[in-house]
Amino acid sequence: MFPCSFGKYRYWTSPLGKNIPEYQKVLEERGNWSNSMENPSNTNIVDFQTTPIFPRERRFRKKSHDEILEDAPVVAYSRIIDRIHPITYLLGNKNSLRQFFWKEKFFPFQMVLEPGVPKKEWLDELFQRHSFLLFKPSKGTQGKGIRIIQNTNEALNHIHKFQRFKEWIVSQYIHNPWKLKIVGERPSGVVYNDTIGRKTNLRVYVLIEKTAERVNIYMYKRMIMMASVKEYIDPKSTDPYQILTNLFQAKKYYKDVLKLQNSEDAYKDLSFCGEDIFKQQLGERGYKHILRQVKDITLRVIKKAQDQFFCMNKNAPNFISCYQFVAFDFLVDDRLKVWLIEVNSHGPGLEGPRWNWKTLRRFFDSILQTVVDKHISPAIPSEKKNLFKQLSQQSIRKKEHIMNHKLFERLAAHFSN
Repeated sequence: MFPCSFGKYRYWTSPLGKNIPEYQKVLEERGNWSNSMENPSNTNIVDFQTTPIFPRERRFRKKSHDEILEDAPVVAYSRIIDRIHPITYLLGNKNSLRQFFWKEKFFPFQMVLEPGVPKKEWLDELFQRHSFLLFKPSKGTQGKGIRIIQNTNEALNHIHKFQRFKEWIVSQYIHNPWKLKIVGERPSGVVYNDTIGRKTNLRVYVLIEKTAERVNIYMYKRMIMMASVKEYIDPKSTDPYQILTNLFQAKKYYKDVLKLQNSEDAYKDLSFCGEDIFKQQLGERGYKHILRQVKDITLRVIKKAQDQFFCMNKNAPNFISCYQFVAFDFLVDDRLKVWLIEVNSHGPGLEGPRWNWKTLRRFFDSILQTVVDKHISPAIPSEKKNLFKQLSQQSIRKKEHIMNHKLFERLAAHFSN
């Protein structure tokens, strides 16, 4: 924990501020600016608080306002805080996400296997309708416990093996992902010569700001593409290095299989700037087609849940706002349809962005430019361009969302060749 000062006010940041030097730096810059002003007063200083992490047993459920203040009483007096409740419960929990969007065409079929459910009968019925199902724990586990399964007995054995996970998400497996061929030497020195291509997913960082009047949604302009550590050769494979794009799995492969001294080089080798890759492979129009779907899904998801958002500091004197950044994970299939896989709302990983954006300072600086700096007077001087862009439904015209069918097929065929 370290102190963050805005003028005469002094608050303690969360572990996020302690563990990410780039975030600490941008906070300190603003604190130094505030402290340098002559005669600071309540009218020109923002009371800013980054909230502590809640106890694990209370993290993934919806909490009352009294429980929140018991966990983090200081937030009640801060005019701006970096947490919106209950985003982690509504969007970060796969079970809650499924309840919101299971009927949507952009969301793969999912069901929740809860403790006490008659598993065998339930699974027999599912496998009659689906040849392959993806099993994963309902809470984020960095790829642990995820497996493609073909029958009931295999599923029951897998669940028994990971008894520590009480709830499971059983979902449709998208077997035809958009694939990326990596050819040549990567930054670590590893050489890839792909002939088939690797499964990929997109990570898009979204900033949500809630004021007394409205919810504002901003998307970071640089999306990250992450690739699996092995080529996607067999859609029926249960090899996690083929089917998972989680960079934690890539790091494990670099350490255990390639025996590399610095396994974190996997983050450099297998994460890319999504915009650059799509423009190279599909051209400007193909990239815009994917981007429109990403924006549309992001807006629909947040707007569906936003009526339940509230600020834990809503009763603070001179309340301004609360905000939170989250990461949307998407999968693009070989027909260029975008699927929402999950929303990471509790400490989404930043290893891929740290490499592809060169520094995370621009990311955190853009967050504070968007939600904090506009309330500080006199304004903090900045020559840096804000990389968050506000999303609005009006900017996504329906006629643009549907591509010409022949062009759609031609783009997909272009990549496959």
